[in-house]
Amino acid sequence: MIDKLDKKVFVTPAARAAQNGNASNRIMMIVNKVDEVIDALGTVATAATVAAINTQLTAIVSAQNTFFNQLNTLTGRVTALEIAPADAITNVNEALSLSLGGVLNMQALTGGMTSQAQTINKILAVMRTRKEIKP
Repeated sequence: MIDKLDKKVFVTPAARAAQNGNASNRIMMIVNKVDEVIDALGTVATAATVAAINTQLTAIVSAQNTFFNQLNTLTGRVTALEIAPADAITNVNEALSLSLGGVLNMQALTGGMTSQAQTINKILAVMRTRKEIKP
């Protein structure tokens, strides 16, 4: 028995705000759901179905890699940062939040994962219709 992904998790403002702060939650939800799909499929999945799910997983990995590349770039910039005493930043939090907004595109990452999850949902719906998996 495969349950549909709870779409409320992906669209309620509170959940979205929480997941923007912790993208790993969303990744794990998708990973767990795909694990369930694989368990239920056994050997009956068509090649097209397997390819479709693999495409979505590849896109998720790509989004993660982009995010980690951004983090690595930022780490390098912070390490190399030197501020002269005369130019001291008094409000470090404000400076960081302004900088991070441009460097780390969390919204794009989490938005991309929402899209992947919805596509996986559509694939599952088609598979149920074709009786490839149990409803």
